[in-house]
Amino acid sequence: MTLKPPHARGKLPSVTINVIQAVEVNGPGDGTDVEWWLLTSLPIETFEELERALDYYAARWTIEVYFRVLKTGCRVEDIQLETKSRFSNCLAFYKIIAWRVMHVTHQSRESPDVPCSMYFTSAEWKSVWRITTGIEATSPPSLAEFTNQLATLGGYNNRKRDGPPGPESLWIAIRRMNDFALAWRTFNPAKQTCV
Repeated sequence: MTLKPPHARGKLPSVTINVIQAVEVNGPGDGTDVEWWLLTSLPIETFEELERALDYYAARWTIEVYFRVLKTGCRVEDIQLETKSRFSNCLAFYKIIAWRVMHVTHQSRESPDVPCSMYFTSAEWKSVWRITTGIEATSPPSLAEFTNQLATLGGYNNRKRDGPPGPESLWIAIRRMNDFALAWRTFNPAKQTCV
């Protein structure tokens, strides 16, 4: 397909692009079947090139969510530091935080049965479990169970019909979890004795 410039900018050159129509075959048929019309400058001469273009587009949503966590959750646009090097160091730190939120969100859906101790320190999961359930855990719960409990600190309702928690409730909850874990390590309930 060739796109011509608007009349007001008639001196601009025309641009030739490829159009891809991707339709979900044998989908659920409930109105949620996927049908994408993609415009791309990538070559699509072979089936492999076509698949690559579709894979790139499918990855865009994850990238958009990552930047939302970085901008809204970490509030990187509000950072006011005096030098570029300070800002770069701060941004690198926040990128790790945003990655952790995205990673936990993804892993709790892809590997729900692994123990939460694979992704959280004992102070993190034990303090959150104690606060959200009122019970002291003797062994780490599954990642899905823990993520659901953790997300309640960020506004997730954890009802049976709800889907798994998303990044927003998790980034809010992880902020609170860090405070609880610090208190857990500082006051260490296992070492306290009655006098």
